[in-house]
Amino acid sequence: MKKLRIKLKGVAEFDALTSARKYYCYLTKSGVAKKIKRGYNKRFRKEVKLYDKSKVKYCDSDNT
Repeated sequence: MKKLRIKLKGVAEFDALTSARKYYCYLTKSGVAKKIKRGYNKRFRKEVKLYDKSKVKYCDSDNT
């Protein structure tokens, strides 16, 4: 099964969430990468909720 991902938004997310992370010194400060990941994961959870609701198919007659 393919891992569900969303599009990275901004250069900071690209820097923190890819293998390029080891080349940037600003990500070594405490809390910087964590804050970037927190924003990405928040958007990810929001997208997953929308994705799940759009794919729902009802099988019974009363649509509940």
